[in-house]
Amino acid sequence: MIRCARADEYDAIQRFLEDAYKAQTDYFPRHNPAVWRPETTNFQRIFMITEGNRIASLVRVFPLELKQHERRIRCDGIGAVATAPWARGKGHMCTLLNHAIDHMKTADVPLSILWGNRHRYRTFGYETAGKVAQLPVTKAGLAKSGIPAISARTYQGETDVLDQIRIAYERQHYCRVRRPHEYPLIYQAQELQVFWSGQGAIFGYLVIRGHSSSVAEFGGQAETVLGMVGALLDTLAINELFFRFPANLPIPAPYHAAASGWSLWPAGMIKVLDLPKTLSLLALPGDEAWGRLSEPEQTEKLFGTLGPSPGNIVVGDLDTV
Repeated sequence: MIRCARADEYDAIQRFLEDAYKAQTDYFPRHNPAVWRPETTNFQRIFMITEGNRIASLVRVFPLELKQHERRIRCDGIGAVATAPWARGKGHMCTLLNHAIDHMKTADVPLSILWGNRHRYRTFGYETAGKVAQLPVTKAGLAKSGIPAISARTYQGETDVLDQIRIAYERQHYCRVRRPHEYPLIYQAQELQVFWSGQGAIFGYLVIRGHSSSVAEFGGQAETVLGMVGALLDTLAINELFFRFPANLPIPAPYHAAASGWSLWPAGMIKVLDLPKTLSLLALPGDEAWGRLSEPEQTEKLFGTLGPSPGNIVVGDLDTV
């Protein structure tokens, strides 16, 4: 029987997920405190099947309101998908995913996104989609584009710096709509390195997770961000850093000039939950031909990575679930 989790089951849920994902103790609240600490966990959106006093399978729905260029779109995420080894082969995950999909539809959510194996989730109507351009930046590229290295400072929880980060983040064309209380929690996540430089109009920041060569988030003046990269490549002893942009918009000139190339990537796996509402959000006519397509085909035609498509869905690395 499917039920929602209870607050008094928080520790049991953490141990279950750690075992399923082979993660360290308290991995989830340490790496995503904005949604996985006891006080930030929405237990009503954690769906479970239990057998006796043990969790057999679990799925969580994460509400995501996205600013996608000139539109705001609700596109809820699916995450923490796990089944205990002893409970596999019983259809629990299929049951929970279908329940989560029905839950989102009942809440009038038009789209959903998740990250995982295409063949596993296409069965549930999801398809690989979204367009993200990835640009590598090296010291040679920075030198060719004439951007000098500048010293980067480390964010250490200063309120005035966080205010500037928030302003820069909210100026982006594609981002999740965050609540004010989430900002300090997001940047407290373990293994995040948050760098910044400048003030006011020349302020810039970038975030790197652990030893990754991909920039998890960045914002503010492009020249400031790229100038910090020039210094950080030496400090972090890496050859390049990768920046990601919505591929349906022009790449800002300083990043385009500094990039040593680019590649196209999907944003995740997207499912259309409410076709008429999605077409309305994209200002597209709702002709009958759409209804003859399968759900994955609808996603590909609306948000496809490889062909022409009218829409795009992008979720930043710090907001994936």
